[in-house]
Amino acid sequence: RKIAGILSESASVGSRIDAVVIGIGVNIRKTAFPPDIADRATAIEMETDRPVDAAACAVELLAALADITQQFGRRDRAAIVDAWRQYGRAGLGGAAVRWHDEHGVRRGVARDVDDAGALVVDADGRVERLVAGEVQWDRLNRD
Repeated sequence: RKIAGILSESASVGSRIDAVVIGIGVNIRKTAFPPDIADRATAIEMETDRPVDAAACAVELLAALADITQQFGRRDRAAIVDAWRQYGRAGLGGAAVRWHDEHGVRRGVARDVDDAGALVVDADGRVERLVAGEVQWDRLNRD
């Protein structure tokens, strides 16, 4: 289930990116979600069954974002991709996924995150690289 989301948008001139605006939303409190997302949304308090200090959560999130920003500044893409692979290992290596694109709902099997940060999916006998959008995992092994 989805506990957070990130939306980013860049402004560029030609091939040079001048700025990136990032919006981050984290569901912290136990709440009732709208019916159209209730089956796939959750919150930290719902998953941990304990109260969460929103200010402390924001501080930790901003500290992590600062670390990632420094890695980007150093162009340390490998460290970022390695972290995605480590923290996302339950959703890689054979997990069934679905996503929406210009062809409608698509299904495949998540294999890896490539060196550029794209999610690599086997779909209909082809390898697809997903770089934007919402991907839903059908079932995860939490080993």
